[in-house]
Amino acid sequence: MKAKKVAVISDLHASLSMLDAFISYINKQDVELILNLGDYISNGPNPCEVFDRIWVDKRFINIKGYDEDSLFHSVKKSEGIAQGEWIRKKLGKDRLKKIELSPSIKMININNKKLLMCHINGWAEILQKSAHHIMGKLKDEDYNYILMGGSHRPEMTYQNKIFLKGNVIDPGAMTSSENRGNFVILDFSQEEPNISFHSLYAEKIHLNQINSKEQRDIIKEEVEENTLKDTLLYIHGKKKSGEVYIDQDVVQRILEIGLEQSKYICIGCWNHEKQIIRELLYYLKCRKIKASEEGSQEWYIGEVTDQVRELVLNRRLLPCGRLKWFEISFQYHINSTAPLYSIYHYGKEGFIKRLSLKELYSMEEMLKRYDIPYTIPINQ
Repeated sequence: MKAKKVAVISDLHASLSMLDAFISYINKQDVELILNLGDYISNGPNPCEVFDRIWVDKRFINIKGYDEDSLFHSVKKSEGIAQGEWIRKKLGKDRLKKIELSPSIKMININNKKLLMCHINGWAEILQKSAHHIMGKLKDEDYNYILMGGSHRPEMTYQNKIFLKGNVIDPGAMTSSENRGNFVILDFSQEEPNISFHSLYAEKIHLNQINSKEQRDIIKEEVEENTLKDTLLYIHGKKKSGEVYIDQDVVQRILEIGLEQSKYICIGCWNHEKQIIRELLYYLKCRKIKASEEGSQEWYIGEVTDQVRELVLNRRLLPCGRLKWFEISFQYHINSTAPLYSIYHYGKEGFIKRLSLKELYSMEEMLKRYDIPYTIPINQ
């Protein structure tokens, strides 16, 4: 594939005004290809218009991001799915089929430079396939550049992951709270491409706006069927022979509740625990990875599946009896900022944020039976 100038975008989030501003700008820059790294039809007011504009323009090469991927996963009523339902209804079957058939990882060659396109869910898919030996390890020299969207932060860095290394370009988000759209232009005029980061200002960007009446109707239906209550319960663990721990029967029950009520699980590991991470990725359909600021801890987020239930309920302990991971938590959405159920500090503490009253009373009885300290904030 030949092209002198290539634009790289991500996270447009159905903003037609920003797309118009971007197209107007790159038309003046003689851009020949546009690499779209996903999350382009969600969380904005114009999913159909943005989809049609992108798919008609032959310069676009598209992959699906997490938001597109999530349109085809089963969702629970407790999750709050109004926006996803609205987007699916708006897009219709033909557009949805095109999105579903889009890859989440795409490898391309431009002017004899190898590029890998992926989103955060695509990166997770690479790790997943590597753990299952579906693809070999990708070495530094395999790709000149790895293009990855999803973080909303424009940056160029070098990643040294357990299964993948390389120079990574993240163009940032095409939508932001400052009404700015971030993107990258790769200029292949010279043997070594010139990489420039750009930021456009759009006068009018609408984020997170969907048809309010349709949304209210769906939410009302969900609320009527939702019997869970916001109930915060801290489990402190008990001390015995100098060790703090929670009895495994209690841990088991918390995990069962989390697996039953949540769609996503988040498991934390130290990044030097290679075998533990490899086993985790074998069972977990990983969708997202987070890392601590210093990079020594990583959290692997994926869907709750039968394989995950088997791992968490029956294979969570090391031979010494300690939890394999420093944290197991559950959340309703992959981008949730806080979990609803969690066991952390290698099983020494935990909390539960949503229970039915029946489950709360049952949990209290169990904690008292095992003499485990717990706290329920007084405002509940």
